[in-house]
Amino acid sequence: MNRLLRTALIMFILSLAAAAPLVAQDLYLLEETEGLIRALRKNTFSTGFGVAVKQDNAKNQDLLIYYVNDETTFNAMLRLYFAYFLRDQQALGLEFRYENDRSDLDYAGTLSASTKSNDKSNAYSAALFYKFHTPIFGSRRIYFITQPQLSYRLSFTERTYDDGLDPVVTTESTGHERAAGFMVGIAIFPLADFSLEAKLGPLGVGYGWEQYTENGQPRGTTQNYFVRISPDFWTLNFSFATYF
Repeated sequence: MNRLLRTALIMFILSLAAAAPLVAQDLYLLEETEGLIRALRKNTFSTGFGVAVKQDNAKNQDLLIYYVNDETTFNAMLRLYFAYFLRDQQALGLEFRYENDRSDLDYAGTLSASTKSNDKSNAYSAALFYKFHTPIFGSRRIYFITQPQLSYRLSFTERTYDDGLDPVVTTESTGHERAAGFMVGIAIFPLADFSLEAKLGPLGVGYGWEQYTENGQPRGTTQNYFVRISPDFWTLNFSFATYF
């Protein structure tokens, strides 16, 4: 189990542990709404954000087909969303996401003692979603989230390859992705107008295409259809939200 998964599981377990005693204090969240938490009432606005950063480094690893001299990967994600409750516990919203990924790899192959590969990627996403909140065991502080959504993703990637023998090869690509799916998760309300969310997904179907250039020259386009039928348990989407 790698460090990222351990950290995600620990954060998730701590969130649930912190929320457990709050169930007994549900009356604090009532506002003459027949038992409904006031943050999830019709005509309420909400906004939320999430940040995730990860960096890994590996040195001197024998992977049979090649030997890793040095490898560094960096991943960062910023997520921001806005939503409006059209009905009690049901919100329509927009989510915007920025992702930055970098990878530097120095490895030894059969023809070269040192081959360097460098990847840089920036991606921008927008999603239109409809979020349902369902109380867990009747609690007014812990809710199960179901979030159907439509999304579009635009990415820009640059890859550089240098084996020390041939000229350096630089490949650039622009990718597009359209998808329909849903996310699931849990929302915990430690305060009446503030929540912590942990979501998995999205699951669903989509279509994508990517255009390539190599050293400035067009190198064609690839297209693919995809189906995501299992959530990525290695990456939990954590976020904070306020309601007003």
